[in-house]
Amino acid sequence: MKILFVFAPYLFLRGLFEHGKKYDFINLNSDPRGLTGSEISCFQIAKQFALKDHDVAISTTLNSNRTNNWENVDIIPMDNVDDIKKIVHGDWDVVYSWNEVNVLRYANPNSLRMINLQINDVEHGEACLLYTSPSPRDRTRSRMPSSA
Repeated sequence: MKILFVFAPYLFLRGLFEHGKKYDFINLNSDPRGLTGSEISCFQIAKQFALKDHDVAISTTLNSNRTNNWENVDIIPMDNVDDIKKIVHGDWDVVYSWNEVNVLRYANPNSLRMINLQINDVEHGEACLLYTSPSPRDRTRSRMPSSA
């Protein structure tokens, strides 16, 4: 399965690129700033999917110390809004955005679109509640066939 993890696209979508962190995947764990919970969770989950033999990529902002691979995960730099649109619209089975709902609008219609919103990052996107069927609010109507 081809999975794209998109981290921090709101920097471009909201005109904040100059204020955001640029990642150095060569020295990721020795960065004096450290990593936030959002950063750790995104990068480690991507790494775990790669260990399960999925074709995984992370697209994010990079500093000048660029690499195209980290822990068997492809690293795809995003440098502007057009990059994001092109990368996200690619031939991915899954587009998994971290902390930004709006980037999923650019995903290929055939891609499964997923969002991971950290509780401290709700301010960055338009949050919505996702209920699966049956909804916890209405257990009387299920879309599952009775034989399932």
